[in-house]
Amino acid sequence: MRSADVTQWKQSAVEWSRRLRKALASVGFWASSVLDAARIGHALEFGFYVLMLLIATWPLVSLINWSLARESPAFGLIVVGISAVLLIIWAGLISNEQVLRDLEVQKFRWPTAFSVALAWVALVVFGGATCGLQRIGVVEIQPIVLHTNECATKYADLYLWHLLDSIPGIHFTETVRWKLKYVYTDSVSGWLLLGFKVIVIVPVIGSFVALTRVRREKAKNQPKDQSSKEGVR
Repeated sequence: MRSADVTQWKQSAVEWSRRLRKALASVGFWASSVLDAARIGHALEFGFYVLMLLIATWPLVSLINWSLARESPAFGLIVVGISAVLLIIWAGLISNEQVLRDLEVQKFRWPTAFSVALAWVALVVFGGATCGLQRIGVVEIQPIVLHTNECATKYADLYLWHLLDSIPGIHFTETVRWKLKYVYTDSVSGWLLLGFKVIVIVPVIGSFVALTRVRREKAKNQPKDQSSKEGVR
């Protein structure tokens, strides 16, 4: 190949490379504009946060199912009890104003993500409580799930059904024709279900109320901060 041909080929390659980079940059800019306009980017980011939180809680879920599968039901109930204490602490933290300030929450992203993760852990913890108490005869529920068959996760279906059914206005379970799989016939299960709703719903509402207060305070202080900066200038 002659030297002139090689030089021409190199120039063509450089030109095509420049055009390709320009085209990719244009496509990237267009895609980012579409995602931002449609809020898809925020939704994907939120979904990523939630997924990471759920993955982080998976060891606890596995521990609860493993402990309940042991021969002694007392061991499983102790693990569930400790998990319930941690759950209550978590519920208190996500509705605490100071915690929200430290997280520098924006656009309800973190409170919502933590609330979803809280609901998931609560489902398994209370499902584990139902499993352990059913083994010692305190709870009566049908159909019975064997304690060696990840009973905490299986009984979580009961609490998930009631949680979605309690959402006002949309009649979720009725609309999607989701029938209640597990039925209890004792009062202890009723108290467990009530405690579940309180631990999940009350902190979620409290977190949004606290967040709204924080956002209002930031909005009031922002003009003062801007005016003080302008005065310094």
